[in-house]
Amino acid sequence: MSKTIAICAGHGGNDSGAVGIGGVKEKDLNLKVALKLRDLLQSAGHKVIMARTTDVNAGEAQFAKDIVGKCDISIAVHFNAWTDNTAHGHEIGHNRVHNIAASQKLCNLMKAQVLKRHSGLRDRGGKPYNFAMCNTTTVNAYCEGLFITGQKDQQFFNPESQLMKFAEAYFAGIQEYFGLSATVPTMPTAPVNPTPTAGFKVSDIVQFGGGGVYISSTAATPVHSRGKSHCKITKIASGKKQPYHLISEDSGGVHGWVGAVDVTVNSVFVPYLVKVTSNSLNIYKGAGANTAVVGCIKDKGVYTIVDELSGFGKLKSGAGWIELKNTQKR
Repeated sequence: MSKTIAICAGHGGNDSGAVGIGGVKEKDLNLKVALKLRDLLQSAGHKVIMARTTDVNAGEAQFAKDIVGKCDISIAVHFNAWTDNTAHGHEIGHNRVHNIAASQKLCNLMKAQVLKRHSGLRDRGGKPYNFAMCNTTTVNAYCEGLFITGQKDQQFFNPESQLMKFAEAYFAGIQEYFGLSATVPTMPTAPVNPTPTAGFKVSDIVQFGGGGVYISSTAATPVHSRGKSHCKITKIASGKKQPYHLISEDSGGVHGWVGAVDVTVNSVFVPYLVKVTSNSLNIYKGAGANTAVVGCIKDKGVYTIVDELSGFGKLKSGAGWIELKNTQKR
């Protein structure tokens, strides 16, 4: 019995959502879980409509309108945050006006699957949410996985295998809602190289895919989590749990030991030209507006971009990074 499910991975692009302990961005976690959930649903024969599949703004309010009448249910994937780092637990929101009972049923089934997979995670219950996804006739579950700002919740999304349990739980709850098997299908995974020195050496620039960063090569628990980042390998501990010591070359904030599965070869980037369209365009030290401003472009000239990350382009001159939304590709 094939169904159509719409998934919105909250925030994205210039909207990072909440920023958790260690600088982890909610938008990155939302997208990872949403993509995994999509893959699981598609493997079960369902059609999936995605608000985004890359680091762009989800446009949640418009997406909520666009999917009315085009899907059986919708899922909003988010993570929670609060100014007090003692706030913790899983919460889920249901419709507040239309199809309330059906929405509550879906939410309760998904919540039960989350708590089943994360022993010790606090149940904060469910409530009607006044968000766009909960205000249409579409049966919705608005998932707030846990508090990325909460000390107690760090164990439930690090390492990434823990994070993916949210996608598995959401999948199982959705299947139960439709009266289908809640057994999570086995998905192919990328092989982990137990002796990762082959192909990588100290000083290589690599892609960190996002996940836990550890204090040592033998540590079992990460000290914090980071998103995607271009990094330099500064040390290699062959055969250890966390074999690579990385330091970010951009604004990713990675500085520590990471697992082999999170490290891949930087894809080959083909430089291209852009014309500046803004009268005044800041040059940043790193790929982000939260990094230091090191210069300014005021000539509306043409420049060569030699790398991209999170909507920013690296200037060939080495002067820094510029925001690509203020340029036009030639």
